[in-house]
Amino acid sequence: MVDPMSQEERDSGNWLLKMVFVAVITMSAGMIAVQAGATTGELLAAVGGGFVFSAVLLWYVVRTLGELSTGPSADRNRR
Repeated sequence: MVDPMSQEERDSGNWLLKMVFVAVITMSAGMIAVQAGATTGELLAAVGGGFVFSAVLLWYVVRTLGELSTGPSADRNRR
């Protein structure tokens, strides 16, 4: 039988998932810039823009999911 995850394990996993989410979106912006033949400055701007966009998107997703998971039914569904 599998033991339930501790809060520390859950927090660590959530942090890793968030970092992978940001890295994938950030690197996607950079790879698109490279495919378009961007200069070094344009590449850095694309990666920076991708990072800012991914951070804002992550904030929105976490906030929205947090609102959806609050309430009496959220505690009942967790085991």
